Amino acid sequence: MIRKFILIIIILQFFSSLLFGSGYKRPGSASAQFLKIGISARAVGLGEAYTAVTKSADAFFYNPAALSRIHSVDIFASHSSWFAGLNYQALGIAKNFGKAGAACLSLSTLQSDEMKVRTPLQPDGTGETFYVGNYRIGLSYAKFLTDKVALGIGINYLNLSMWKYSVNSFSADLGVIFLTDFHGFRFGMSIVNFGPEIKFIKEQYAIPTNFSFGAAIEPIKYGRHILTLAFSTIKSTDAEQKLRIGTEYNYNNLALRAGYKFGLDEESWSVGCGLKIIIANLKMKIDYAYSNFGIIGDRNLFTLGLSF
Repeated sequence: MIRKFILIIIILQFFSSLLFGSGYKRPGSASAQFLKIGISARAVGLGEAYTAVTKSADAFFYNPAALSRIHSVDIFASHSSWFAGLNYQALGIAKNFGKAGAACLSLSTLQSDEMKVRTPLQPDGTGETFYVGNYRIGLSYAKFLTDKVALGIGINYLNLSMWKYSVNSFSADLGVIFLTDFHGFRFGMSIVNFGPEIKFIKEQYAIPTNFSFGAAIEPIKYGRHILTLAFSTIKSTDAEQKLRIGTEYNYNNLALRAGYKFGLDEESWSVGCGLKIIIANLKMKIDYAYSNFGIIGDRNLFTLGLSF
């Protein structure tokens, strides 16, 4: 077990050194920024200190290795209004096949409303309309290598379109999670959105590859009371390393969450809540998160989950 775990750590460190060895790059130097928008209300409520927390279908976005922790079938869907009139949706369908591992099919989209085509000679519109859309379709797989260590991988198809222009590309994800018996302590690492540069019309930019390390622990687990503390550090190819912390209190089927992101210009604190409804063998999860973006505004994110 130890040898396998050390090998995984070496692989992740190797890729992270290749990606981030050149140090800080200026913000806005990467394309496909929609890949950095949080998809899960539970994660956002925790300040996205989520690398080692997730154990549902939303793991495809944060750490694919955590897909190995789902019990049977898990379905995840989210929707939120993004800034500038954009709409952001995500969907994940995951199934655990036992010893064969777990797989997840996922989709995320960022779309604009209908907009008018304008020119200098026709500033009120030409009569034509267009949309802007970013799309990601992914397939992820995870498997326990031992009873404590799991490895996950993912491959994604990317499409960026605007009016009559469109470009296709791909990205890959890699993650690992390590579980212990000490108060539920676990830690994980992931590299997501690793792929080639995207050339759109005449400009070419990298995609926002992220390396994250995180840990979580449950210092209080008594009866129906569970308190979870978590942190994650995130290093992106177009930004400095950032720290995120979060906490979640669960009582029976109700959860309250709070989180904080350090080092960002506007986005900072977040809060959220969740409710589980169990009917026979069907478990429904409803989650909500509120994020503060300072002078930019705020974000409300809703997530619906089903497991059976």
